[in-house]
Amino acid sequence: MAGTLKVGSRLAKEGKILGEVREIQSEGKGLEEAKIGEKVAISMPDVVFGKDIQENDLLEVVIQPEELECLKGLKHKLREDELELICGSG
Repeated sequence: MAGTLKVGSRLAKEGKILGEVREIQSEGKGLEEAKIGEKVAISMPDVVFGKDIQENDLLEVVIQPEELECLKGLKHKLREDELELICGSG
């Protein structure tokens, strides 16, 4: 994992949008976000583990162009791993 995953983020696999993150948990406790290096469980409506996604699948957050531009304007507040992701996106 790189960057930050937040509740409400839309995730895609190989360019296909899967859905929105409903919940993030770690050790049975709900979280609003997960950062690089954290092992978490996520729930997404209508996404079935073993059918739609597998362990170790690469899932990507879907970011709209206007959201990307906004993030680029906040570079001074981002971690190094987040900068690498947005700067590599265009």
